[in-house]
Amino acid sequence: MRRRGLAAVVLLLAATTLVSPAAAEDVVQDDQQATRNAIARGVAFLVETQKKDGSWGSPASNLHDIYAPIPGSQRTFQVASAALALSGLLESGLESPEVKAAIERATAFLLKRYAVRRIRPDTLYNTWALGYSLQAFGRLLAREQDATRREEIRAAA
Repeated sequence: MRRRGLAAVVLLLAATTLVSPAAAEDVVQDDQQATRNAIARGVAFLVETQKKDGSWGSPASNLHDIYAPIPGSQRTFQVASAALALSGLLESGLESPEVKAAIERATAFLLKRYAVRRIRPDTLYNTWALGYSLQAFGRLLAREQDATRREEIRAAA
């Protein structure tokens, strides 16, 4: 058994040394392109599905086993998902006019609605909304040039 294991390791090492650096570079390039393509598809989805008010999703759900007291839980979910989507757009590195417009709408939405409250003592959904909003605001501050807008984001954060 030990000889078979040793033989497998030797074969594996031999096989890895047979791959040329150029072939290995091709694999890396393919992986990087696949990653860029996946990011572009994700960003396109976010841009296409964003609501006019800058948010994503809806309070409608087919998940009847989630404890989410009305009316506030749905609002916190909406704020949290908008903050996550905004962070994704900001981190994508894509700067098309459509992406910039989606970022602006999401920013305006969060600045208006980020301050969600706990609905009941036994629900903590507001923690997600506030945490994700703070992360998005931090990302926005890192790129925002307009002093007035920076101050508005700082005040929210």
